[in-house]
Amino acid sequence: MKFQHGALPRRYQDAPGRSESRSGAEDVIVSKSKNLSKSQLERMRADLERRQHWLLNASRGRLDTPDAEEADRAGDEADLAQVALHTDLALDARARESREVQLIDEALSKIENGSYGVCSECSETIPLPRLEALPFAALCIDCQEELEATGALATPSQEFKLD
Repeated sequence: MKFQHGALPRRYQDAPGRSESRSGAEDVIVSKSKNLSKSQLERMRADLERRQHWLLNASRGRLDTPDAEEADRAGDEADLAQVALHTDLALDARARESREVQLIDEALSKIENGSYGVCSECSETIPLPRLEALPFAALCIDCQEELEATGALATPSQEFKLD
């Protein structure tokens, strides 16, 4: 389903955080975050949608990973190792891209419901420079650092740490 530029699916048109102007035309989305103007919020949404589109296209390109037939044609163990490495790297990249698409979806939902730019932990405003650097940030820097310090957030190196 395609929408005209700026048009939203019907389910989002009456979403909380949206307002109607006197002429009946849709006004831009309003956020509970005090640090974002309407134009900044629209720019963030456009940036998120652009990144999401790019990631989805990049993931489609990664579907062309070497398959079993190509592995069978590989001449020696070094060729097989190369095919396996390429496949592993492609799968890792797809997993990261998939996770980022999920985070972007969550950020776009927050824009629609008016909670974008508000920390999920402490409900404080996430500073604009952080949102510009990481548009799908759900936590302010203080809460992010606290979670990382307590080990509540697993990083890839922690997930595969050998004891």
